[in-house]
Amino acid sequence: MKEHKKIKTGKMVGLEKSDHVLNSGNKVKKNRFLGFAESFIQYFQMIFILSLVILILAFAYCVYNVYDVNINEMKLIVQQKQQVLAEKENELSELKSAKVNYEGIEESVQKMLMVLPSEKELSSIFVQLDALAYKNNLSLDTVDIAESQELDGENIKSQKPTLKKLALTLSLTGGDYYTLKNFLIDVEKNLRLLDVKALIYEPLAGSYNLTMNTYYWGENIYEESDEE
Repeated sequence: MKEHKKIKTGKMVGLEKSDHVLNSGNKVKKNRFLGFAESFIQYFQMIFILSLVILILAFAYCVYNVYDVNINEMKLIVQQKQQVLAEKENELSELKSAKVNYEGIEESVQKMLMVLPSEKELSSIFVQLDALAYKNNLSLDTVDIAESQELDGENIKSQKPTLKKLALTLSLTGGDYYTLKNFLIDVEKNLRLLDVKALIYEPLAGSYNLTMNTYYWGENIYEESDEE
């Protein structure tokens, strides 16, 4: 009976050992699987992170290209606008310069026409002489005007503008030597050309008789300008 118990106990020990081996093998397999799973997860995470980084870099590159293209286009547009603006500013500057030149020429022409008008302008002569006499405390009593022939006979034949002469005879009273001298100075400074030719003093009458010439262009001046 005792031997039978010993044999039975030995079998149980063998079973226990085999169970222990199986359990150990299962644990090893389980550990290997867990290690493989962990490695796979780590590898997958690395691939995912790397893919995400590549995707972000690709997206950033695309955005940069689009931005760079837009910036270059904007720069080109700005350069074109600046060039057009510079051209317009140059044109405006030229127009302003031309306007200033035109105004200067127009002013010069007006002054020329006041020195040598295109017509007789007799009323203007009376007004200017009366103003000069009044300024110097003289009285303008009479003014006689006689028209002379054209100064240039060749221009008459060629129908070119001709310079004509008016002979003026003035009778002045009042004042003294100094007032008359100042009157003659103002006559020389007068804008319309007044060329003094003779001065006669009459002490009994207390008057001064002056002879002077003034000039104007003939009627052909505008016709000639139109033809040119």
